Amino acid sequence: GRFAMLGAVGCIAPEILGKLGLIPPETALPWFKTGVIPPAGTYTYWADPFTLFVLEMALMG
Repeated sequence: GRFAMLGAVGCIAPEILGKLGLIPPETALPWFKTGVIPPAGTYTYWADPFTLFVLEMALMG
């Protein structure tokens, strides 16, 4: 119960704060757009995406 309500606040707060201009527009995304996976190569990491994927799978077991 209580933790579900905290999750709802965490989903709604960035959208409201963004509309009020209290946080930058690039972080004021609706909850359903925050988990979108961008096309490969848009972020600069220390390794290519395939290597990172394999490393994460190895570390997670």
